[in-house]
Amino acid sequence: MALSFVLLTLLSVHAQDQKVDNLCHTEQFSERIKVSPDVDLESLIITDKLKFKTKKYTKDIYEYLNDNDMPASDASIYDTENIFPKWYSYSTITRTDEQGIRSYYTNYSKYHKDGWVGSTVSESINGRYIEDPRTGERYLHNYHTERSKKAYYNWTERVTKYGYLYKYRFQYPTRKVLSSLTTKGFRLIESKNTITVSNDEYIFEWNNETKTYTKQIFEYGILVKTVKTSYAYHEKLAEHLISNVQTIKPGTFSNGDCYETISNINYNNYSIDCADTNLDARSAAPKQEALLALEIHPNPSHDYIKIQMPTADQAAKLQIYTMRGEILIEKKTTAGQKQTTINISQFPQGMYMLKVIQASKQYSSSFIKQ
Repeated sequence: MALSFVLLTLLSVHAQDQKVDNLCHTEQFSERIKVSPDVDLESLIITDKLKFKTKKYTKDIYEYLNDNDMPASDASIYDTENIFPKWYSYSTITRTDEQGIRSYYTNYSKYHKDGWVGSTVSESINGRYIEDPRTGERYLHNYHTERSKKAYYNWTERVTKYGYLYKYRFQYPTRKVLSSLTTKGFRLIESKNTITVSNDEYIFEWNNETKTYTKQIFEYGILVKTVKTSYAYHEKLAEHLISNVQTIKPGTFSNGDCYETISNINYNNYSIDCADTNLDARSAAPKQEALLALEIHPNPSHDYIKIQMPTADQAAKLQIYTMRGEILIEKKTTAGQKQTTINISQFPQGMYMLKVIQASKQYSSSFIKQ
């Protein structure tokens, strides 16, 4: 990873002049295994046989500068097959920016209370599950570690300088790049349209005629991964951009037979004519009804608040949150109940949020405890 980062940084120095701050594209991923005809399929255990399932997904990517002029990207996954277990509710959109990684959940799973894992746990090794009572957004927030923060700001520096196209365009190494690699101990072989640099752990090859870049990784002299990136010319952007990335990794079944895992990512639909509405988590979040129908009185209050239901023909769930999103009270009402009273005398002074959920509709408002 460190060497790949150095190589990418070297090549980006020689990126072309076109600077793009707003880019969309689609990624279509598939993964399968390849075996030789003499593999003893009958002796394979169930975990080996599961490897034969083809995995697929389609992902829309939107990269842009956010309201703070910081690089951000939204990834929207759909059309999945054999990627997630049935009980898992995967995020609709994953947003990466200076705040970390937020995975927004708007899909519901019948296997979880309230449709998502955040309804049963608030913290996980992956971050904090948050349901914002003010907006109705539900997301998993994974804050930057020191390492990811450093990587993000390195990324920010490169995007600010070169734009988003540099990591997708084909870049043939210059003499300066090759000199740097040979200084690091790489062997260099050049022909008319091909340049290859290698050492005992890596082989990098650029083919300027076919517009391909191939990377091979070795461990103790054994090939453990081959990644071939192919590029195609994009008329509107006047660039050779990534069209396919194929990764091949050898593996071994439990019975000792060998196989190869082959994954492909196809890149399509590059465009700089994108807007926030293409992939905006907020627009995809559960919608709220108008707030006028939800009444809280007295407001401000010292001890009790009375809540007028938006409608009395349906049962409701009431939740009172702090401004940090912590649930203090959860209460249910029955169908036909027009009003309910809640004791807030033990609350510290300050502002609180109230959310009322009736069937698929949500209402929210705020009140002050004096």
